[in-house]
Amino acid sequence: MEAKMIPTLDNPKFYELKKQANIQNMLSQIDPLVLMQKIAKFRKLNISKMSCAEIDQAILEVLCWNGVFSCYTNIRKYPAGTKFFRVKRLKGTKIPNERFATYQDYWETNPKYLTAYGRLNKPGESLLYTSPDLRCSIGEVHIQEDEPFVAIQYTAKSEVKVNMIGGEFDYRQLGINDGKVKLIHEMYNSFLRDEFSRDVGKGTEYLYRVSETIAKSYFDLPPRVVQDAWAYSSVQDKSKYNVCFRPEIAHELLSLDGAMLCRLKPILNPNGMQVLCVAVGTDENNNILFYRIGSEQQKQAFPEITQFPPSEKS
Repeated sequence: MEAKMIPTLDNPKFYELKKQANIQNMLSQIDPLVLMQKIAKFRKLNISKMSCAEIDQAILEVLCWNGVFSCYTNIRKYPAGTKFFRVKRLKGTKIPNERFATYQDYWETNPKYLTAYGRLNKPGESLLYTSPDLRCSIGEVHIQEDEPFVAIQYTAKSEVKVNMIGGEFDYRQLGINDGKVKLIHEMYNSFLRDEFSRDVGKGTEYLYRVSETIAKSYFDLPPRVVQDAWAYSSVQDKSKYNVCFRPEIAHELLSLDGAMLCRLKPILNPNGMQVLCVAVGTDENNNILFYRIGSEQQKQAFPEITQFPPSEKS
């Protein structure tokens, strides 16, 4: 079950930013038909043929009114103790695995392997993509039935402040009662959700240039002061959220619990997971250590594993 986020508007700098921008007044002046036309025009663009500057300008024309960014910032908090998950495909069930063998494999991908744009990263830029919902993480990677994968688990050492992109708003808390203001802002929110939950296939990674630009240009507030990470809707379930960290912040805020090596087996249990073994810590050579289900290491790191599969070598 996904951890509950706590709304927060308690940062004085956040209040001052909103006061100066006067977004509510700005939203009340926007013509919904004109905004709809701008969004429709954006949807027809051939992103693959556009330069970074052209993409920047096209986004600006949608998200800004008279040159000013027209969306509210939506900062939420995940409480300390929240579990976050990262899922990786494995190459077969051999342990240690080619894709999961050393300590670094628990964390963000080595930048040298990142040759294309990702949802929020440029080529060569490594970010840690997680979700507080394990099923959401599995869906994001498109794990298929009987396919082996590793589910890496972290625990938040303190609260995690996320900048929600396209997330739900509590307009009452913001003091917004004007129906037109809500309508316009929800049009923006819908546009953002669509861009960040777009199902991008192999060969069309250039589409990620839009979400990467939006995140870095409009939703990147002072780290550790206002935000610790970005949050955005899942492709597979738009009611769930992914949380993306810069590596240095992830290593500061998250403690590594370990990982479960699994297969998807829907007939086994409601979760549909068969846990083959667990990985907890590393040896003196930085190699990941693996333990059987039922071991003390498994009981300490993953006490929630209660339905054990047949014994596996580890």
